[in-house]
Amino acid sequence: PRTIQDAIKITHELGFDYLWVDSLCIIQDDAVEIAQEIALMPLIYSNAVVTIAASSARAVTDGFLGHDTIFDGPATRLSTIEPDGTPGCVFAVLIPDGGDPLHCRGWALQEALSSTRLLDYGTRQLRFSCSVVLYNDEGFRDGWTRSATYFGWDIHPVLDLFSRGTENRIQLWHNMVQKYTDRRLSIPADRSLGISSIASIISSKIPQDEYIAGHWKSNLPEDLLWSVREQVQRPKTFQGPSWSWTGVNGPIGLNYALPRFAPRRAKVISTTNVLVEQSAPFSAVKAATLVLR
Repeated sequence: PRTIQDAIKITHELGFDYLWVDSLCIIQDDAVEIAQEIALMPLIYSNAVVTIAASSARAVTDGFLGHDTIFDGPATRLSTIEPDGTPGCVFAVLIPDGGDPLHCRGWALQEALSSTRLLDYGTRQLRFSCSVVLYNDEGFRDGWTRSATYFGWDIHPVLDLFSRGTENRIQLWHNMVQKYTDRRLSIPADRSLGISSIASIISSKIPQDEYIAGHWKSNLPEDLLWSVREQVQRPKTFQGPSWSWTGVNGPIGLNYALPRFAPRRAKVISTTNVLVEQSAPFSAVKAATLVLR
């Protein structure tokens, strides 16, 4: 397929000898292998030199090289004063972004966040990002290249977990869940699997906590304050317990699910978590229960 051909070309031009492709390296019709390999995703992506994201490709047959387009939108002229007092100006433009096919897919979020370096081939520009820097080729006619350095929290939130407390890590999880549920899954039953790698990474920073069907036990019962952001129907097949966001499809919100917003009026008495695949502790569950008082 053309997308894999393009990835091989980039790998060769970067001077590397090996390319890992999930659709080739994981047996796609073996549910047990898929669950086991997904559990290894943080290890695979974090140890790769760079991840190639074919963001502009809608299908593996499309390819992603040569898809970039020139931005012709309006610019706003802003007056400035230079340090020496000389008047000047800058032109500010708002470039639509985030609509590339890959950016709308649920699985792609955890793949990007597990990567230490990311080459993102989008429709309008090529981006390179890592934990400390973001470079954008903004797609202007004269080939301007803008470089910008942000805090690692803004560029790569998962890599910044080392310096954050438990509550901030829970809040990060909430943000990731909301971003994830905004995206689409071709197989809705993958709702739990598609974010399991991020859960695994967060668990490594809060090992004393327990992951239960998309929630962290330390933040129950507050996590039960999740809500749907559009009208949805529960799937006919079991995806997760009724009290978990994994049990429904569509975007959800977790904006107020932290203890500091209100005193706790409920206590967790017991929980159970029956996994589909025991070797993948952050994947789908066959059953889960929660008892509160």
